[in-house]
Amino acid sequence: MSSWPPGKVNLSGYGLEWCQHIGSGHYGSVQLVREVSSGRTLCAKAISLAGLNEKEHENAHQEVCLLQALRHPLIVAYHNSFLVDGMHTLVILMEHCTGGDLRQLIIKRQNAMEQNSNPFIPEEQVMTWFAQILIALQYIHSEKVLHRDLKTSNIFLIEASHASIVKLGDFGISRVLEGTSDAAMSTVGTPYYMSPEVCRNDPYNWKSDVWALGCVLFECCALKRAFESASLAGLIYRIVNDKHDAIPGFYSEALNDLISELLAKSASSRPAVDAVSVVPFVMHYLLKAQEILGLLGSPALPADRRAVLIDPSVLPDSRLAPQPPVPLGDLNQTQSDWGSVLEPATFGEAANWGWDTCSSGDFAAAA
Repeated sequence: MSSWPPGKVNLSGYGLEWCQHIGSGHYGSVQLVREVSSGRTLCAKAISLAGLNEKEHENAHQEVCLLQALRHPLIVAYHNSFLVDGMHTLVILMEHCTGGDLRQLIIKRQNAMEQNSNPFIPEEQVMTWFAQILIALQYIHSEKVLHRDLKTSNIFLIEASHASIVKLGDFGISRVLEGTSDAAMSTVGTPYYMSPEVCRNDPYNWKSDVWALGCVLFECCALKRAFESASLAGLIYRIVNDKHDAIPGFYSEALNDLISELLAKSASSRPAVDAVSVVPFVMHYLLKAQEILGLLGSPALPADRRAVLIDPSVLPDSRLAPQPPVPLGDLNQTQSDWGSVLEPATFGEAANWGWDTCSSGDFAAAA
């Protein structure tokens, strides 16, 4: 039996063996563990509650509630949660995706580029992953949940294969909105993937997740982030004002058009996930994803969502139809008016919330 290393929360009393350290973040760490009774490996996310204020406690509680409620084949599965260390540490046990995350894969491809080999991911594979992420995002939106930290390092491959199915995970700063026209107002998320409306500190809604989805799609094609800068201020300026670079020329016009629509600066011009799902170019891959996963009969995908995904007659061409502006309500409302779920209040907290945020030395101004 592997002994728990010094400085790690010892979970041997809960029937768990320590395997290896996976990563660390602002509020805790993630360890790979083995469940003694079943032999299966799990990810143990340990969140230190010591010294956290009431708001931060509610964030930790929110993540557990969301993970328990969200059940879908393309969402990283929740296993269990409990308090340890005199009630000062929350441990969340999650499915272990053995293939790592998309960000790790992209970094490997970047290294291959430096060695003059062809590193780019074929369009068929990029769009296969995109369809799977879209289905997961459509599901959580149907449950009135904004992910708010969609990024390549929160998308996990279930096996160590370039053709692996991917799953969406890490709901640490997600937000539940009571209705489809609600908006949130706090600045959260990883800077590279923040939408223009979040950068401007404007109210935002489901369309911010769509922007992040566009950033993920661009990154899978170009093997670099859609917007980059040496400073936080420069990054925000680029997100709000600049157009993203072109992806490599061998990708199709339809894929280029899709990225442009997802990265529309105006949220009112950006499509909702349901609009993306009925684009013929996208639907081809959605149908394949449903065949692979058996989602057509899955209770995790509501019947109305299945109908939307398989109706090829909704749009006449491969362009995304702009959606009408979503009403944002009274912009003078205070943050407390948006509901009982609370989230990190400062940009510095937001930039450090995830387990894999900016690389070392990036965005010192955010700390």
